[in-house]
Amino acid sequence: MDIKKHDKLVAAKVTCLLQYKMTPFVIATLSSGHIAVIDMDRTHVLSITKVHKGNITSACFLENFEYFATASGAFGKRQDNCINVYRVIEVLGDLFVRKVHNINNAHGKNHGVMCLRSSNMIGDRSLFSCGYQDDGRVRVWDFMQRCILAEVEAQHRDFRDTIYRLHTLTFEGVPSVIDQEEDKGKSS
Repeated sequence: MDIKKHDKLVAAKVTCLLQYKMTPFVIATLSSGHIAVIDMDRTHVLSITKVHKGNITSACFLENFEYFATASGAFGKRQDNCINVYRVIEVLGDLFVRKVHNINNAHGKNHGVMCLRSSNMIGDRSLFSCGYQDDGRVRVWDFMQRCILAEVEAQHRDFRDTIYRLHTLTFEGVPSVIDQEEDKGKSS
């Protein structure tokens, strides 16, 4: 299977590969800003869609594979510094992603978003992101409300670096946004 047979993808590099549940479906993100949905059983590309201005640096599934997110960042200017959120739909043996919305100006001005992570648990709408050298913060977003829930400043002000290993965070015991909203309703 060669996804580069499609026009304008000859120089594109695969930046992320994510398997949808325990199915043969894989979503590939590309340095050109495209996502490709692939059926590995049929070795067939189901769709290729341009979703970012430039390089896609990270992607992850959200809320038990109901949603999917991509982030754009780059060492140069080929990025749009946003996080896109998509609804994932499996219908009649095919997989589709439909854009729900985006989070603009997610990190820094020059390099954008470098990493995304999620617990992928039911009811957890939190999405972790980090920027590059111009914005070394880790942000926790409510990806549906597009608001920042928490933020961790860069640890070293003199030497700002990127957190590439955001996956070392654990999600055990993290209350979901829905739980927090229910707790607020009870206290009223």
